[in-house]
Amino acid sequence: MNRKSVLYRCIMVFGLSIYRDRVRRATEVAASRGLAGLILTRPSSIFYVAGFVHMPTPERPLCAVLPADGDPFLLTPAVEYGHAKSKSWFNDVRQWYFDLPSGEQPFKSLAKMLGEAKMVGKSIGLEDTSVIDALRKEMPGTTLLNAKDIIWRLRMIKSNEEIELMREHAAYADFALGAVKDSIQEGITELEIVGKAVQKTLFKMSKEVQNMDGPMPVNVRVVAGARTAFPHAFSGTSKSKRGDEILAVVITTAYGYECGEIARTFFFGEPSEEKMRLYVAASKGMALVMKAMRPGVKCSELHRINCEHLARSGYAGHYPVKTGTMRGLESRDGVYLSELDQTVLEPGMTFFVGSGICIPGKGGYRLGEMVLVTETGAESLHKFPSNIQSVTIRA
Repeated sequence: MNRKSVLYRCIMVFGLSIYRDRVRRATEVAASRGLAGLILTRPSSIFYVAGFVHMPTPERPLCAVLPADGDPFLLTPAVEYGHAKSKSWFNDVRQWYFDLPSGEQPFKSLAKMLGEAKMVGKSIGLEDTSVIDALRKEMPGTTLLNAKDIIWRLRMIKSNEEIELMREHAAYADFALGAVKDSIQEGITELEIVGKAVQKTLFKMSKEVQNMDGPMPVNVRVVAGARTAFPHAFSGTSKSKRGDEILAVVITTAYGYECGEIARTFFFGEPSEEKMRLYVAASKGMALVMKAMRPGVKCSELHRINCEHLARSGYAGHYPVKTGTMRGLESRDGVYLSELDQTVLEPGMTFFVGSGICIPGKGGYRLGEMVLVTETGAESLHKFPSNIQSVTIRA
């Protein structure tokens, strides 16, 4: 991989013009709705507009204020102030409170700063409506509205730079999955496999990725045997033995973006005809969804395609999760390939898409990966093969 790419300029993930454009687009939408500006409080949204990745703690909130007419500013507790000054492109970074906010004081301070920005007495859009009552008390005559959709709508469609970031780090997920496969042997525990795969991947990243920042960049989950039937089972001390199916799920992140996510069920030893039939049925479900993914298709339609295929194959009700989930700056970005989600696909959306068959007492036969919606269809961001030969460990 070429580490001298567009991804790591200076101290920010993307170029300054990209962050400025995000703020411009968000405030233009806000102004079109008659809003004097936006207040963003989710760590992922703060990063999206300010370029500042931090360790969020619920007791120490931060907020980015985007006036429709004026420069943006960032409010932080003292513990994050220096960090924010060094990382964010915002010229105006202010200490909001010292350590833990108490009582009404943070809202009094925020109201004062909003007044200085000429936003008080007008309509303001909030990402987090849980603070409406406290803010309204300090700003009588100011209308506070739910405007979460403005920033989330922007985040749904990934830019070329975001896609490139996700594509490059999806390759590390493939590498980690290969490390899982190489580590499987008789008697090794699930946690030992996790440790080997994470160590190898972190070592590779440390040699290749410049200016890495943000949360843990690789997470691996390995489950063996009958517990693979539980989609969210944790890795433990169960030992692998020949004849097991072994589920591996790998997630890679960069600067808070969930870039790669890939799942495969491996077979330790030659699988039986029944196990092969289950895995092939799941694989076909995944292939049918991928074939149908394109701009203009509703999320619910893709879930229907997967479920109807599994039902025709005789496994109705044996995939107890959604067919897909939008990925980006959060692992659950609010859009799902599910029965009720009527969101229409657009180019630039990214999803974790999967299929599988889970049979309690026997095992789970699953696969999935990160997928980009393109102008004409869909593209997997991963290269790790899914055919039965590639997931079988015969040695």
